[in-house]
Amino acid sequence: MTAMYGIWHSPSGLTTIANRIRFRTEILLEEFKKLGIKVVTDTNKFFDTIVIDCSASGFSSSDYLLAEFHKNDINLRRVNENLVGVTLNET
Repeated sequence: MTAMYGIWHSPSGLTTIANRIRFRTEILLEEFKKLGIKVVTDTNKFFDTIVIDCSASGFSSSDYLLAEFHKNDINLRRVNENLVGVTLNET
């Protein structure tokens, strides 16, 4: 499946998709900062995933944050009791 995806989109198409995802992730990172949400992701080395420190951001736990996002049909990844990962894709 991965090979067909690469063939379909071509190397330049894959680069375009990757650049779009990275750009959107950068926007999300900046918006999180504006909202006072603390991110533990190395901002010099990331692509499509941002990890949020829930307690440093004022949330009671990762489970609380997951539940709040699920109300809006947004899936996040629970890293541990205090950390939540947000991963962007093409959509």
